[in-house]
Amino acid sequence: VQTCALPISKTITYTADTEYFGGLVDFARYSDILLSEASLYREHENKVPGHLSAAQAGKLAAEAQAGGLILTHLPHYGDHKQLIKEAREYFKNRIQLAESGLIIK
Repeated sequence: VQTCALPISKTITYTADTEYFGGLVDFARYSDILLSEASLYREHENKVPGHLSAAQAGKLAAEAQAGGLILTHLPHYGDHKQLIKEAREYFKNRIQLAESGLIIK
């Protein structure tokens, strides 16, 4: 009997520093994990060129139908738990903050 095999692995998409644009949705579509820059709180959204807010990262994850979202490149101020709240306005799956030593499974 002829059989076929194919590799199965998690897809991790990383945005790096970027602004929100429609092409990102196609780029990240169906990622198991979206590792997204979230340098801004909502109050600074669209005020710092080249960076996403946590809400925009959540919107991207939702539109791309990602399995999970990890927020990275976090601001150096404020309450980072607020970033999760802002991302959750759009994305209802698992959201976590990147941290030193994080292992992605």
